[in-house]
Amino acid sequence: MHRRSSIDGLSRSMSPPRDRLGVNGETRVTLVAELLAALVSGWFCDPANAGRTLVMLVDDMSYADSPSLRAVMALVKALRSRRLVLLFTTSSKGAESFSRALPLDDVYPLPNLTIDDVATMIKSFYSTADEMSVDADATRKIWECSNEGNPLFVSATTALFKTKNWLRKGKHLIFLSYHTPFAGGEVMRVVVDEQSNDSRLLLRCLSLLPREAPKAHLISLFAAATGTQSLEHALKELVQARLLIETEESVSFANLSTQTMCYNTLTDDQKQTLHKTYLQLLLEDESVAAPDWALLATNARGARDYGCAAESFYHLAKEQVASFELADALDSIEDARNAMGAWEKVAGNGERGPETTLAMVRIYRLSGDILCLLDRHTSSLPFLLATLEVAGEPIDHEEAGAMLVREKGVQELNMGLRITPRGDEGEDWGGGAGSIDQEKVFALDRLARIFIQTGRLTSATFCIYRSVNLAEHIRDAESMAKSYATLAFVLKSYEYCDKAVAASQTEAGLAFTRMLYGSICMSRADFSAAAGHLEQALAASERIRDRATTCLVMSVMGWLSFIQNRFEEGLSTSERMWRISQASGDERFLKWALHSRVRDLIALERWPQAQLLMSSVEKQIEEAGGLDGGAFMDSDAIHLCGFRVRLAMGGRGQEAREDVRKVLEDNMRVCRLLRAPCNQLVQVAGACSIIDGLLLVREAEWEVLLLDIVRAFDEYSREYTVFRSRAAVNWGRFEMGRGVGGQGEAAAREHFLAARGHAERVGLEYVDDE
Repeated sequence: MHRRSSIDGLSRSMSPPRDRLGVNGETRVTLVAELLAALVSGWFCDPANAGRTLVMLVDDMSYADSPSLRAVMALVKALRSRRLVLLFTTSSKGAESFSRALPLDDVYPLPNLTIDDVATMIKSFYSTADEMSVDADATRKIWECSNEGNPLFVSATTALFKTKNWLRKGKHLIFLSYHTPFAGGEVMRVVVDEQSNDSRLLLRCLSLLPREAPKAHLISLFAAATGTQSLEHALKELVQARLLIETEESVSFANLSTQTMCYNTLTDDQKQTLHKTYLQLLLEDESVAAPDWALLATNARGARDYGCAAESFYHLAKEQVASFELADALDSIEDARNAMGAWEKVAGNGERGPETTLAMVRIYRLSGDILCLLDRHTSSLPFLLATLEVAGEPIDHEEAGAMLVREKGVQELNMGLRITPRGDEGEDWGGGAGSIDQEKVFALDRLARIFIQTGRLTSATFCIYRSVNLAEHIRDAESMAKSYATLAFVLKSYEYCDKAVAASQTEAGLAFTRMLYGSICMSRADFSAAAGHLEQALAASERIRDRATTCLVMSVMGWLSFIQNRFEEGLSTSERMWRISQASGDERFLKWALHSRVRDLIALERWPQAQLLMSSVEKQIEEAGGLDGGAFMDSDAIHLCGFRVRLAMGGRGQEAREDVRKVLEDNMRVCRLLRAPCNQLVQVAGACSIIDGLLLVREAEWEVLLLDIVRAFDEYSREYTVFRSRAAVNWGRFEMGRGVGGQGEAAAREHFLAARGHAERVGLEYVDDE
């Protein structure tokens, strides 16, 4: 396997082209896995195989990429109940990484070949008629030269000995001129050095190409490099030497380590020349339906064509985001930034042209997007701000937002933020007029969402108003829909929700805006309307097979069930979201689904199941360096801290007091975050658990903190009607703790009465004061 997924290649040969198939790369990987599962299931259905075990061997898993690994995982899950044994061969380093990605049962180290094994292997290279007796000295020499029994090196060395006829008359002694035994892959260098000049040139040309590259590519590159298209003799020699594998349509190295070694023998100038030649061949190839961005990026960088490299890595990162390969996308967009920097360095210190400006804007914006998708929101901010700065719209979000609110008030921000977009940007990368402005809209919208998640609503409002104005100016419907939707969420405005729905011209846009509409209705305790909007959003996302949006909608639906105390329904939604996330391989939604399952199991008081899943959550927390290690947003840290408190309580009442006190003490930094009003549902859920824990323990040293948290929750609930009842209950329990029979008890009764009234008005079950 190799960087360009073998699964992806298989899917291309079995499926219609991508534009006809209508699904993204991730779905195609799943389709191939399902096809393999169906084929294997057919084997089990054959009566002749009843009671038999099927053993499948996958070699060289060290070179498997992310889609291939996910396809194997899907195959394992689909056939979990079958009599199937899957064997993988890999390096010891590869086994460590696979143990995290695949549910391996056992790992067995394979020993090197013995001298007797090598003797048997040598004889297998000769036909019966040609077989000769191999003396012990020759066998030992091959065994030593082959790194003491490495099967690849034994094969290569024996093939060389046979080709050169060195097994006769002691001619194997020529190897005495080399260092013996060979270190690592040195034996492969010796084998390559013994080939003819044309064969070595062919190996060097092939070392640039992807595995199983079309033979036509090799012929063209070899002709450009040598001036001749006659490579049949060299190809035959290399196949006989077991260095290459030839099929009717392609040529590939028998082992990737040989390819790496051949590439490394090239000088820097030779590499640049070959990469430049191959890049030109790729760009001129009109038979390819869609660009192979990975191949273009690699060769453009090798050719030092940094503009082309930046563009290719950018598009490669976009493809990887679409197929949820976020870690790979992060690497690709970093390569794009590095290529962009090299491009500017080569161009000198002159004024940046429109083409370079657009390229930088897009690369910075996608860098911020990918980091956000990885939940690294703090890290994304510099890239999003750089996007706006390079685009000519620098923003000091904190100072400007605070100044406008102080002087004019939030409702007048719209008048104060009218801007005149620049219209002199050039066209490139398929952008067209207005591309720079579109990138500004995307960056401002993303910034606004980060500020919402981090509780900086002033900055969020400032950014989103700029986004709305710019989207309206360029009359881009989807940009307008997205900006209206985010502004509606900030202001909890039905008016902007309606505008967002009206502007949405795609199923994806409609799904997103309907989801936000449902969220706002839920916060206002309009549960019937919320359910209707969310059902429409779910239907739209499922029609286009958009698993990411489907999971996002289901996450909100789970919260709707939770708020209405329909915990069984919420758990069912969480389980379904978990299954969809597993199929897509999206780590973000797997994490969200896991947290949702823990939340619902705790609400149902299924403590053993909740504790079991919480162990997986704790592993996530440990790998991230703890809740206060900076990897978690404050809202998520509060949510997960709430799990810890609730599980420590475990429905045991006062018996749990000491366990809860210990958990609160260990997580006090997170608890103190609740002195500021909440701004997300996950915070509210965590806040309720932490408040209940503090009320149970009722430590004198934490009394001021408890009062601050109860006040902050009350402030939040004044904007979000659905939480008014819970806020009143918090006050009632707080007052009860001041003593029975006095003013505290009387005040508590008033709060509990108010809580009952709030619950009845919005149709919620009243949470009593017990």
